[in-house]
Amino acid sequence: MSAKLPTVDVFLITYIKDFPWIPYLMRSIELHVTGMRRLVLVLEKQDPVPENLPSWVVVKRCRQYRDTDIAGY
Repeated sequence: MSAKLPTVDVFLITYIKDFPWIPYLMRSIELHVTGMRRLVLVLEKQDPVPENLPSWVVVKRCRQYRDTDIAGY
């Protein structure tokens, strides 16, 4: 009997300047990652949701850190 591998969620905190790279990340995950249930994409509340996200991506919002005195994530 083979051991059952765990299923995990992956959390990704991203900024709007990362958006051009997100399609490459999603494709790489599809090709190389196993045991992942979903990817939780964390965006600041003012940023738009990237286009064409796969169904296994869940978007969550955090407060705005950019252009404030708060240090950030």
